[in-house]
Amino acid sequence: MTTRSDRDLPPPYDRGRARQLRMMLYAVLASATVMVILAVALLIHTGDDASTGVVLLVVLVPALVLLGLSVRTLALLALADRRVKMWVTASGTAAILDGLLLTRVGVGWVLIVVGVLLVLVGALPGRDPDTGRTSG
Repeated sequence: MTTRSDRDLPPPYDRGRARQLRMMLYAVLASATVMVILAVALLIHTGDDASTGVVLLVVLVPALVLLGLSVRTLALLALADRRVKMWVTASGTAAILDGLLLTRVGVGWVLIVVGVLLVLVGALPGRDPDTGRTSG
């Protein structure tokens, strides 16, 4: 029985799609960075213990999770690892959920749009340039 190693398999995304995903992940990374800066500014500005917990729960923790997911996804995308498809979907879903938490702020809507695009571009099959058919 012959087995193929990961080196023998084609990359999970072609160059064009990987570039699109990379740009969207950079947008998520920038939005999460803005969220962290916003959370730190709110923590410094507010002295109330109740509002500190809300800022931590609603802004800072989701932003840190989103930062970690997007950095890990970018690293796997650069390595053309087969697991990147799962991580792209997880990053997109986390961006949508974080955006829903922050819909009153502009960064929330950006996260929702980019998250939906990440899930769609990451999950839809690509086109084979030779035949024009979709490839899995």
